[in-house]
Amino acid sequence: MARLTGRAALVLSGEHRTMLTELAGSRTAAQREVKRAKVLLAYAEGRSPTQIQGALGVSRPTIYKCIDKALAAGVVTGLHDRYHRAKAPQINEAAKAWVIDLACRKPKDLGLAAELWTISALAEYVATHGRAASANSQGHRRNECSSGAFPVEELRLPNDLNVNVLMKRSTRLMGEGSGS
Repeated sequence: MARLTGRAALVLSGEHRTMLTELAGSRTAAQREVKRAKVLLAYAEGRSPTQIQGALGVSRPTIYKCIDKALAAGVVTGLHDRYHRAKAPQINEAAKAWVIDLACRKPKDLGLAAELWTISALAEYVATHGRAASANSQGHRRNECSSGAFPVEELRLPNDLNVNVLMKRSTRLMGEGSGS
């Protein structure tokens, strides 16, 4: 017989037990949540992590993470993944505001021939004028954008602006101009 874990027992209310039972039997819910519901139900019944692993085919680290989350933050939290960013944002709020402000202006107001922005034209403008806007914000000249100062290396657009093409192009164009 497998030894029991040193972790605290998981005590489920009737409401939580019903919710976990329904989720464990669901065929339309996310598979990872179904597995976690089964893990929590089995642990609440007094089974050891080794027995749960054998019965459900789930790895021990997954079992321990699920149990630890449920014990620390509650049953519902134990079912879901924690939110995390893969990496820190590469653009500060001032630079983001500058690009959005720029996209809301007409290119004609900035001395360009076009009436409306295309993604490639906006990317080109951001790549060529981003350094000038950064230099302006460092006190050489007055910055024409209303959003404030930002460093050039942070002038890469994040995915949450929904212009991935612009981000890739502006980063590439800025890299060509830096001589690196």
